Amino acid sequence: MGKYYSTIEDVIVYTGIEPVDLKLDTEEELHSTIETWLIQVKSLMDRITERDFHKELEDGKINEIDAGLHNIALRITANMVLQAQIRKQTSTIEKDSNLPQLLQSSIITQDIREELEQYKNKKIESNDFSFFIRRVRNGSELS
Repeated sequence: MGKYYSTIEDVIVYTGIEPVDLKLDTEEELHSTIETWLIQVKSLMDRITERDFHKELEDGKINEIDAGLHNIALRITANMVLQAQIRKQTSTIEKDSNLPQLLQSSIITQDIREELEQYKNKKIESNDFSFFIRRVRNGSELS
């Protein structure tokens, strides 16, 4: 799991996706597609949090990758799956339908972005020293 957060299996179970849903022929093609998306999602998450949690784990800076990050990756990837399903199954979109709303290109919703912001390091500098403060907000602070 070093290349990404979450797992291919978790995405399949969470979304119920099957190869036919994406007009793929085999389970291997589906697994390869989801793996590619998970790698892309990790890159997006690392950029937003300004951290690479796999590297921090490797370097001994953290003891484990928080389960919340795996959950966030799962949900972002599920958003990609949904977009791909709709795009593969819809050849023409009517102007009056709700599909254009669903086909927005953003896979990282505002609530997911806010959750990712909680994982950012906050750097404080003074004349004598600099250090990072890491704080995960609880649910009531997000409202």
